[in-house]
Amino acid sequence: MNANEIADAMEIRASIRRQATSRKSVQECANDRLADQLEQAATMLRQQQAEIERLNQRIEFMVENQSHHEGIAHASGFEAGWQSAQAEIEALKEALRMKVILNTHVEKAMRETK
Repeated sequence: MNANEIADAMEIRASIRRQATSRKSVQECANDRLADQLEQAATMLRQQQAEIERLNQRIEFMVENQSHHEGIAHASGFEAGWQSAQAEIEALKEALRMKVILNTHVEKAMRETK
């Protein structure tokens, strides 16, 4: 099950909770906090997936262009700028790693609630 499938399942569960006429919150037309949290988690999971994809694309672009920019930086004396770009790549990789870990934990939690 991937992150989008888990987000879909969360939204379906929230919808089912809101439509169950036997539920007190439905009978009283009250908010269902758990359904709200399921929808919020689904939204956050989708946002995290999109951010992971953007980070992956940025890292790929920077790595693909690394040798070209490295030569330019060396020839023009911009070694410090190049080192800064290298540090940014490493920071992006770490951010991506953390987001993947977060998504893995969410996926595991969703599988355990079934």
